[in-house]
Amino acid sequence: MVQTTQGFVYFVAGFETDETFGMMKVGFATDWRQRISNLQTALPFNLEILGVYPGTRDDEKRVHRLLKADHVKREWFRFSDAVEDLIYDLQDAATLLEWEHGEDYKPSLVECLDYQEAGRAMDEAFSAFNSSPVAAPPSL
Repeated sequence: MVQTTQGFVYFVAGFETDETFGMMKVGFATDWRQRISNLQTALPFNLEILGVYPGTRDDEKRVHRLLKADHVKREWFRFSDAVEDLIYDLQDAATLLEWEHGEDYKPSLVECLDYQEAGRAMDEAFSAFNSSPVAAPPSL
């Protein structure tokens, strides 16, 4: 069943030490500020907001599937290199989409994921092209 309730998919990280993240939560809420405030009250460590994007519960589940290798429990994930890469890629995609559409534009999570995946596919194709041998031109 497709869950189309509009809200926000948020990414928050909990500090393991003063300088490194230990875990990241990917969640969905219609009022993300209240949800993060409630989480912060219940947790013994500080949370840092890494991103908030318009989206649905299905969008949240898509991210959970992308990060399944780092899944710990429920909506919590180890803050691995792959998780960090996804966060940076989403932030970059959001910035580029805002540039394309104007600074007041707030791209959805799906737009950012699709943009990020298209960019990654182009990078892989470009890399493969650059590593393939170049045929010599025919002699005249």
